[in-house]
Amino acid sequence: EGGNVTRICCLAADTRYGLLAAGSTDGRITVFKYSAPTRDQGPMLELARCWDTQPAFNVAARAVSMEWGPNPRLMSVACQGAGVNVCRKTMLQQCFRDGFVVIQAGVDRVLVENLGEGGVTGALPPGKLQLSMQVLGLDVSRGSLLVYDGTKCEVFRVTEQLDMVPAGGFDTTSRALAINNDSIYRAAEGRLEVCNAAGTVKQTLAFEDSLGQGPCLLDCNRDYLAAITPAHAVRVFKVAGREAKPYQGPGTLLPPEMAAQGGGLRVDAIRVNSAGTMVAALCSSKEKARESRLYVLCFENATTLVYDFAQDGREPQFMAWDTVESKVLAVQTVAVQRNSDDVLAADTVATEVALLFVSPDHGVLLQEYQAVDGTGAKAFVGIQAPHLILNKPTLVAGGGASNAQPFTSNVARVLMQGFAGMQDGDDKTKTALLDFSYHLATGNMDEAFRAVKAIKNPAVWENMAHLCIKNKRLDVAEHCLGNMEHARGARAVREAKGIEELDARVATVAVHLDMMDDARKLYLAAERYDLLNRLYQACGQWEKALELAAKNDRIHLKTTHYAYAQYLEKVGDHAGAVEHYEAAGCGAVEVTRMYYQADMADELEAYINKHADSSRALTVWWARYCESRGDMKRALAVYEKAGDALSIVRIYCAMNNLAAAEDMVLRLSDPAAAFHLARQYEARDRISEAIKFYTMAKRYSHGVRLAKKHELDADLVNLALKSSAAVMVDAADYLNEKGEHERAAMLYMKGGRLGKAVEMCFTAQLFDVLQHIADDMTPDNADPALYMRCSEFFMQHGHHDKAVKMLIAAHQYTRALELCVEHDVAITEDMAEAMTPSKDAVSPEERSLVLQRIAKVAKRQGAWQLAAKKYTQAGEKVKAMKALLRSGDTEKIVFFTGVSRQKEIYLMAANYLQTLDWHSDPEIMKNIISFYTKAQAMDSLASFYETCAQIEIDEYRDYEKALQALREALKYLAKSKSEDRDVRDMAVQRRIATTERFVAARAAIVSQPQQALAVCSELLITIGPGAEGELEAGVRVGDIYALMVEYWYEQRNALEAYKLIEQMRGRGIIITPYLDQRTVDDIYKTLGVAPVEDRRNTGAGASQHASGGGYGGGGYSGGGGYTAEEGYVDEDVVDEIDEVLPDAD
Repeated sequence: EGGNVTRICCLAADTRYGLLAAGSTDGRITVFKYSAPTRDQGPMLELARCWDTQPAFNVAARAVSMEWGPNPRLMSVACQGAGVNVCRKTMLQQCFRDGFVVIQAGVDRVLVENLGEGGVTGALPPGKLQLSMQVLGLDVSRGSLLVYDGTKCEVFRVTEQLDMVPAGGFDTTSRALAINNDSIYRAAEGRLEVCNAAGTVKQTLAFEDSLGQGPCLLDCNRDYLAAITPAHAVRVFKVAGREAKPYQGPGTLLPPEMAAQGGGLRVDAIRVNSAGTMVAALCSSKEKARESRLYVLCFENATTLVYDFAQDGREPQFMAWDTVESKVLAVQTVAVQRNSDDVLAADTVATEVALLFVSPDHGVLLQEYQAVDGTGAKAFVGIQAPHLILNKPTLVAGGGASNAQPFTSNVARVLMQGFAGMQDGDDKTKTALLDFSYHLATGNMDEAFRAVKAIKNPAVWENMAHLCIKNKRLDVAEHCLGNMEHARGARAVREAKGIEELDARVATVAVHLDMMDDARKLYLAAERYDLLNRLYQACGQWEKALELAAKNDRIHLKTTHYAYAQYLEKVGDHAGAVEHYEAAGCGAVEVTRMYYQADMADELEAYINKHADSSRALTVWWARYCESRGDMKRALAVYEKAGDALSIVRIYCAMNNLAAAEDMVLRLSDPAAAFHLARQYEARDRISEAIKFYTMAKRYSHGVRLAKKHELDADLVNLALKSSAAVMVDAADYLNEKGEHERAAMLYMKGGRLGKAVEMCFTAQLFDVLQHIADDMTPDNADPALYMRCSEFFMQHGHHDKAVKMLIAAHQYTRALELCVEHDVAITEDMAEAMTPSKDAVSPEERSLVLQRIAKVAKRQGAWQLAAKKYTQAGEKVKAMKALLRSGDTEKIVFFTGVSRQKEIYLMAANYLQTLDWHSDPEIMKNIISFYTKAQAMDSLASFYETCAQIEIDEYRDYEKALQALREALKYLAKSKSEDRDVRDMAVQRRIATTERFVAARAAIVSQPQQALAVCSELLITIGPGAEGELEAGVRVGDIYALMVEYWYEQRNALEAYKLIEQMRGRGIIITPYLDQRTVDDIYKTLGVAPVEDRRNTGAGASQHASGGGYGGGGYSGGGGYTAEEGYVDEDVVDEIDEVLPDAD
């Protein structure tokens, strides 16, 4: 106003603790604290309601910027022209003693109210005291008010009208003061001083050096003063008289192991009880602004009791002992931030008062938590059982003529939960309830019952039952319910004994005592979401029930939807009921029932049409409904839409429209509909149609029954073959009686009566049928004697192949083999396996003998692979290999050689592979070398390499590769142990030397022709005549001549070339394999000589040279077979031996 406008100039937020500070232009700092809305408050539409205004404070000048410190109690404020102010938040002080309530309303403002001896508020408006200091602490005693700020203290006398009259004051730097009567107690260094209102020291209480420095905190309750040092040493003085006298201690509040926690604990507040026997303390540490533990020093047994509020998810803020009951302690707590996924997070109340019993023998016992936020109170001030004293602004109507105007009282007396309904109770009853609660908490049931045995008031017993619920003592609760004559609750206690979890049992009883909130919390603690779901349903809290079921009780989600749908149906909300019936998965049944019972036909039809595609059952139900109403046309349409052929046929038959029914059956091919139509035709004696539709319905027994009855034998056989074995046998008996033996035998066989079927074939000479039966017979469905009889029958009639199968099935393997040999019956793979005895049936020798017999027969029939398999099973690997070699299956030969790992088999395989085109297949050549190497056959391997060299010369004139092969042969000859090794070694070396000279000459024919020609001339002289000479030398004479002729031809010297060609003819060498015919013709033409045709000599020399077109000689055994030394004999010889000696191999 008047132009002085205050504006916000800066902001600072602390998201860790939900704080927002606003600095204004006039240097005032206002702080707001955020409180998240709880689940019970519903949606928060006004965001401003989430912010609570905290006490404001002033700085030196206009705030320019602000910043929060490491904890919510510190803030730095930069002021315009006044530097930086470091501000420390102090907890607002409040005190309740001797009927007076003192509340710090601001940093320099105090409110005082007098509750009097009766504790009744509202008689007078609160007294207000504006101070010239920022209050650090305060205390009140019998009308005397003490306030101090660390530099001075002031004393005021509170009048009956709650006016503050100055009564004294003095300067003091002490930060811990207390008042009792007219004496002021202040902490000094190493001592405790007792002063009057003017500051005159009346008494000095020295603290021993062993206890550390002087006291740092003081607290006075009734006539007892407690003091604690920084070293956690506690002493209690009795201050009732003129002088303070030591009463308890010294004692150590925190033992060293406790004090070291959290980097060192510091005591922030102490409270002494009304008897001076116990001192409670709240602490902080470097890590936490407030520790979650409460410490209580008991002087009676010199122990420190600890209670950790962290186990309840809370943190202590303020505490007060009861003004009368020395064992009752109340602690204001705040909720610790929980995980949002925790189901209990939403149930946590921000501020609650914990009511505790403290006993030296039993420790700290939690009685209950009582919410403060729900009452609208700001803070807890003190306790005067059975009331809690709260800081709660309340509008009060003025009392008396002079104070007729209403005013705001800041103090409220709230009844403790355990004393509900006991506002007007006498002191004896209140004391009895407190004693009952204490003994109940300590487990002393005898004393608990003794404390309340004289009480007759049912309301008192109800309160005690509530206390039992909170202490989870169902045994005592049962006694209380009996005294209350609460039959339903007593029954609930007995029935709850069958529940496993204690919290769930207690919650069940709490429901009958209307303690719904407690029951909900107990069910949550026990994780019995199913019971909590039922509780929500019973209370009509359906949204909560559905939410809980969706998150934590999914097994009952559908049942919850179903129960809610039933509820909505009862209240007439059919649309909502439909939604939840469908969510429950029973919409097709329940929705139709609901609409039907409500006579809502239009809604029913609309619902069915909507879900016709997704629910066939629903469509069928509607069709039946239409049918029941006689609307057949509509019913048929709906049945057809649902694809229910049986119902459609049933209606057509009922309407005597069999043609339409038959068309429907043929169109849909529904077995049930076909069966119904067949029954209708049978009832009308239309047998052929009935049999037709019985067949379509696959009810063959009904068709057989009709065919027998009306002698329709053709239909009978067809139906019986499709039916069960019993029906087949029954039909066969019927046909046998009628003389239809062929059909009867077939049915007997199909029905599993093979013996009877075979006997009938023998008797009636049914050869074709018996042959068919024999084809279908297996060893599993026939006995050996029957097989023998069948084999004899087949042998008599020349069916030897069938007879062999029967003998095998009868386990007559020897006879079966003989029959195969006698009548040349081919042995198949299946027959051979069937004749192979198992390893457990006979001895290994007998089994080997049988296998060899099978193999010999298979070999005679040319089944080489089967023979090899049986020889292998008999352990005769060499014979198996011989059979495989006869088969010519190279892949299996190589595989079998690899797995056999026998020297003889390696040799046989390598020799066989040499008969193949190994030069063009590197894999075969690799296997030959590998097998010879594994067999240690160095001679054979050397011979193979010599053969390779000769082939390279004869086929490809590649002397370089031939030279490599000869060197390999020489290498393996060195490893040979044969007697002629030295002779062969020298021969190979000579061949290598000759070949190397020829290779060198070929290489030098261009650069050094004369030297190359000289080498060739020497080779022609050295190499002996004929193929044997060439073989020993390793070089073909024709190649030498060809090299020389080609050289002279290129040099245009036809005469020299002609002479060499004539020398070749003179040595009987055919020209064509070595020289191009056009080259020869050109030479002859140049000299004018007529070409001469090659004279193909048929003698030995000519034939030897002609072999240049094929494989060479040395080391290679040509011909159709191998030598006996190599493990084989000629194939023709083998066949002759087998014919002469059938049992030989």
